[in-house]
Amino acid sequence: MFVSFASLAFVLVLLSIVISVHLSPPGNPAQEFGEQGLNTALKSLLAAMSGMAAVLVFYIRAKRFDPGALFWLAIAMACVFFALEIRLGAGLFTAPPMAAGWVVAAGLAVAILGFFALSAREIRASRTFLTLFSVAVAFVALDAAVSVAMPADTGWRQVLVEGSGLIGMFFLFLAVSARLVLLIDQLSVRRRFG
Repeated sequence: MFVSFASLAFVLVLLSIVISVHLSPPGNPAQEFGEQGLNTALKSLLAAMSGMAAVLVFYIRAKRFDPGALFWLAIAMACVFFALEIRLGAGLFTAPPMAAGWVVAAGLAVAILGFFALSAREIRASRTFLTLFSVAVAFVALDAAVSVAMPADTGWRQVLVEGSGLIGMFFLFLAVSARLVLLIDQLSVRRRFG
């Protein structure tokens, strides 16, 4: 059931991107990808729902606290930050100029990789989570790379940035939801056979 829901939802996410490009005027494919667009709202909603699901995973995992539980708290805080950033525009974080952007991107990449290395056991606890989370990270990395590498005046830049960001948030939501469902299932089995 989870796979069929995920497949249908993924088709709807892709459809929202295609419809947004189709509704845009021929010379400006990114017109529907602005801060007031459907894709931005969907990305913000997915980030907020991912954050809520991560809080629930943290709550469940915190009962038998170990360092892996902190991973979920960090994911929840990052999702809340992204949801606010997406809805408020560039009010919380403004990208540095392109030359400095590479330095910032490299620094963030090292910090993120270090965090993932410390949380490797928690990330690998579920193969489904690992797969979906890896896809999410790849699309978010594509979002960041296109933001830094492509000139801002390119019409398709915004489509690539917003589209890859939306798909990345969708896969993050699926990953966190899959982990939450697995934990709830484990809890219900323990209570039943206790």
